Amino acid sequence: ADLGNPPWDAIQFKSKEFLAAFDLDLLEAPTKRECELVEQRLLEDESYRTLFNQYKEAFEESKRTNDTFYEHQKVELDGDLAGCQLDAFRVFMERAYQLLRVNGCTGVVVPAAFHANEGATGVRRLYLHQMALRCCYSFENRRKLFEIDSRFKFAAVVAEKGVSTSKFVCAFYLHDDEWLFSKAGK
Repeated sequence: ADLGNPPWDAIQFKSKEFLAAFDLDLLEAPTKRECELVEQRLLEDESYRTLFNQYKEAFEESKRTNDTFYEHQKVELDGDLAGCQLDAFRVFMERAYQLLRVNGCTGVVVPAAFHANEGATGVRRLYLHQMALRCCYSFENRRKLFEIDSRFKFAAVVAEKGVSTSKFVCAFYLHDDEWLFSKAGK
């Protein structure tokens, strides 16, 4: 069995955040143009430019590694690529699948994007076709079940490896964990 609460961040190249480590004025620049000027000034310095290029290459290498090891992160839908922006939770969900033995179970708390966003189509298909999705309970966080923005929705997902999904229980727009505990006893 595998239980987890993977990171919910997008895996993306963040030049502004990287360069701000060398000049905090970058974060306080009031306009995009002023931000670009600070970035340009920093990148004129060879040592900063070298570090920036190393950061950029490491990010590209990480993307290539993900593309090699994870086949359910990007899928084509109606001729368009879904899942272009890599989300850490999706990578963790696919990795949990890879690590499970047949009939092993995983339970994760992930963003509601798992069931709601087109970008999660590949991982959703994985959990529906190569696993038996047992449940997907989606919560709103208005009562602050987690210390995240109260507008952020999340889902508790349980699945078993080795058989495809024939049916599963689900509920959406839940507000408190009391409901979940009352259903678990039935």
